[in-house]
Amino acid sequence: MTLNTFHLAGAGANVTLGIPRLREIIMTASKDLKTPSMSVPLHPSVSDREATKLARYFTRLSLLELIANQRGITVVESLQQSSGGTWQRAYHVTLKLHSSERIKEAFGLTLEDIATKVSNVFIKNLSRIMKMELKKSSIDESKSFDVISDGDHSQEIYEKKQKLSKKSKDYDEDDEDAAGEEDGVVASRFGHKKEMTSYGDMDDEEKEIIGSMDKEETLQYEDENNEGPTPVTDDEGDMDDEDSNAFSGVAIDKLSNTLILQPFRVDPSARPLLMVGLVERAAAGTLIRSRNKIDRAFIENEEGRGRCLITMGCNFEEIWNLINVDHGKLSSNDIWAIRSHYGVEAARMSIVNQIRGVFAVYGISIDNRHLSLIADYMTFDGNFKPMNRIGMADSSSAFLQMSFETTANFMVDAALTERHEPVMSPSANIVMGRPIKHGTGAFECLAQAQTVS
Repeated sequence: MTLNTFHLAGAGANVTLGIPRLREIIMTASKDLKTPSMSVPLHPSVSDREATKLARYFTRLSLLELIANQRGITVVESLQQSSGGTWQRAYHVTLKLHSSERIKEAFGLTLEDIATKVSNVFIKNLSRIMKMELKKSSIDESKSFDVISDGDHSQEIYEKKQKLSKKSKDYDEDDEDAAGEEDGVVASRFGHKKEMTSYGDMDDEEKEIIGSMDKEETLQYEDENNEGPTPVTDDEGDMDDEDSNAFSGVAIDKLSNTLILQPFRVDPSARPLLMVGLVERAAAGTLIRSRNKIDRAFIENEEGRGRCLITMGCNFEEIWNLINVDHGKLSSNDIWAIRSHYGVEAARMSIVNQIRGVFAVYGISIDNRHLSLIADYMTFDGNFKPMNRIGMADSSSAFLQMSFETTANFMVDAALTERHEPVMSPSANIVMGRPIKHGTGAFECLAQAQTVS
């Protein structure tokens, strides 16, 4: 038995089995399992659709999973002049999500829910990643570039560690054109406020964004008072409250299922960033919804238990809040969690069942009395202790400790502390060459002499 993990068919779940699992149960009595899981049978009245929704409810959902597969991330780069007169490179990020109806049906989330997470979590993550990339690419270690995103307190603004010696630089037009040809972008005088650069050839969607920047009624990305963006307007310049809403740093376009972020600004002397990859990294690390200590869940038919909700992770409190499940048949491979929530007797039975289950995979059956003896020893004091030298540290018999592991250490410790040895345990009697006081050794036979008349 050398198998570390077992792949459940059709579920993609790893469960520790074999000798590693036996070590977790018996030798280490681990309180932090590598692959904790729970299983709870569903009531027959639960439909397949409801069961699927329940499994999705317990599955971690990242922002990247909600972004459309095609043209989901659009980044437009521009050079803009701040109110102080200095030039800054601005990155305009647009996130196109899957259909809002599909997201609502599958996960029960609205665009407003997603926009709130983007405003509170994603923008901060992206700003942090951008700053890390700028630090890596900075040749002069004395410089510290900032990533500044418009908006209010919900967006992270990094302070400069050292001010640049000059706030603005004079650029030569020939150098700008040469740099533009080398980088494959359109380069011109920095004085053109609406000049845009893009990665490669612009598609129709990017051209539409660039064209919309020249209109007076378009979304204003810059807000001098840091009050957040102005909501999206329609073609006639009128506000459509039902289709568009404003969030702190994020604007929602419900017609196209798009989230428009305020620009991220950096120093123009810094190396241009490959923003699409950075946005993907930030989106993968932004959790839209998650359950504590549970990574994901799925539905599977178990023999003798029927259709069950299987979770990768253990959190009994989350399961207790569910309805239409059989709480009386809830099971888990996390013995310590069972001990903490259901008591030591439940943990004792779980030890027996878990050990039996490990051997059952290989067709090995063990007498229940052996398993009960192991479980009793590990839980007799009300806790869940391992069968190793650490678990035997509280044993009253020094000979019992020395017969297991690290004989010299236990012998020296017993001698220094002048421990008393009653020689009552089977191991202690065997060490001393005496019959154990169990079984036939627990009593003595006396023969009574008979007198012959």
